[in-house]
Parts: sequence; structure tokens; C-alpha cells
Amino acid sequence: MKTIHLWGMCLLLTSVAGCGAKLPIVGAERDAKGCLPSAGYSWCTKTARCERPWELAREHNFTNTPAAFKQYCQNP
Repeated sequence: MKTIHLWGMCLLLTSVAGCGAKLPIVGAERDAKGCLPSAGYSWCTKTARCERPWELAREHNFTNTPAAFKQYCQNP
């Protein structure tokens, strides 16, 4: 009986996946600059790339706070 249920579930999942409907990828949302906020990235104008604030703070020796990140990343 369990084999029949598993087989039925496999068929159901295969038919749903194969019907052309694209499911959204969790965590793949990009912001206006192309950064992945769900992965911790924010745009930094000074470096002109997506940065993780805590990594940038460690590399450039400033406090890991939103205000410090904003101040560091403002236009030079």
C-alpha cells in the first residue's frame, strides 16, 4: 500500500514539474542594483559593487552598523 502511495506522489510531482509552470527560486530576488539582499548583500557606491556590510566593516576596520556602512559607502 505504501508503495502505491509513493508511486502516486512521484507521478503527481512529475506532472506538476513538467507542466511548464516555473516555481520561484527562494532567495533569488535581486534589488534595483542587482544585489541579493537575502544573501546579505547591499550596494556600495564607493566600491561600485554589492557588498556584505559585516565583511566590508571587517576589511576596512569600521563598526558593523547600518549607519557606518552607509557613511563608508557614500560617494567619495
